[in-house]
Amino acid sequence: MRQYGATVEDVDWCRTDIKACIGWLEQQGYSRIALVGHSLGGVKGIYYQYKAADPRVVALVSLSSPRLSYTYLSGSESGGEFLEYYEQADALVKDRRPGTLMDVKFPVDHIFSAANYIGKMGPKEKYDIMALAEGIQVPLLALGGSRERRVHIRDVAPDLVEAAVNSPQREAQIIEGANHFYRHKVDETSEVILQWLNDLKPLPAEVAPEAEGVVEAEEAQPAG
Repeated sequence: MRQYGATVEDVDWCRTDIKACIGWLEQQGYSRIALVGHSLGGVKGIYYQYKAADPRVVALVSLSSPRLSYTYLSGSESGGEFLEYYEQADALVKDRRPGTLMDVKFPVDHIFSAANYIGKMGPKEKYDIMALAEGIQVPLLALGGSRERRVHIRDVAPDLVEAAVNSPQREAQIIEGANHFYRHKVDETSEVILQWLNDLKPLPAEVAPEAEGVVEAEEAQPAG
C-alpha cells in the first residue's frame, strides 16, 4: 500500500514534531543534538533548522534528500511528465478539490493529494533544499548512494554541500553500491555517520555541552 503520511502531510508540520523531540532529549540531559534524516526526513531536518536556527542542534546529516523544486523538476529530462502531473493537480485545486488523491509516477511512484503535490513541488519551492542550504550554519554531512538514478535524487549530496556556503564544516560522501534505501549498506553507512560526528571540531570550552543526542527525522515517502 502506497498511501503513507506523505500523501496529505505538509512538511511544515515537522517543526512541531522535531522541536518536541529535541525538547524531550534536553530533558534527558542531552544538549548537543544532531538531526539525521533520510529522504523526506532529510528535507525536514534541513527545513527545521533553517526555520528555527535551534542552538541545541549542532549538526545535520542528510541521506539522499530529494530536490522538491519546481524549477529543477520542470527543467529536467522528465520535465514533461512532471508538468502533466502538476497541471492535473493544479486543475483539481482550482476546481475546489484539493483533497483528491492522485496516483503519480514522477518524481516518485506514490499517491498524493492534489494540494500536497503542489505544496511539495510547486513554484513557491518552499522545501527546495538547495535554496534552504544557504541558511545552514551548523556542520553538514550529505550522503548519497552510488546506485541512485532518479532525477530528483541524482547528485544531491555534492550539490547540497556546495550550496551550504555558511556551514562551518561540510562534507559529501557517496556510499558505493547503495540504493536509495541503503539496502545491505546500513552498517557501513552508520559507521560513516558516527565517524563524521566523532570527528567534528569541538565547540569552544565556554559553550561546550555536557551530553550528546541524535534525532532521526524519518522518511515519509519513497523517493528513489
